[in-house]
Amino acid sequence: MSLGVEATYENGVLKFDELPKAAPDEFELGILEMIAAEPPAALEQAQRMVPLLRASNKPRHFQPMLLEFIETVILHQFPKMSREEMASMLQITDVRQSRIFQEAQEEGREEGTEEVALRLLQMKKPIAEIVAATGLTPARIR
Repeated sequence: MSLGVEATYENGVLKFDELPKAAPDEFELGILEMIAAEPPAALEQAQRMVPLLRASNKPRHFQPMLLEFIETVILHQFPKMSREEMASMLQITDVRQSRIFQEAQEEGREEGTEEVALRLLQMKKPIAEIVAATGLTPARIR
């Protein structure tokens, strides 16, 4: 799909040469606008786009992908924003649906698994048993 956008890549920076204004249903171009915008403008754009995206005729499998792009742009624009703040600002009704929540949940699981492995090591359990119990690799356990 061509969006009719010209861009150059200089010194590690992607520069958009005349980024056209996105129509309300041009979510892909809207995401590019968010990337190029200052943080407050990007947040406003995201807040407008999320309800429009949910109400759009875009395929159901495509909507979560676009929501994830929107979340990612906002995360980069506002790195100190909490999951709850993002959910509230972007009108995500179930924070558990967001990529941010799912990543945090996965990180918690990994930390818990590593903690169990450490306890088993302290109990002098063999590496093979720890691998079987936690699913971690021997290299990660050591």
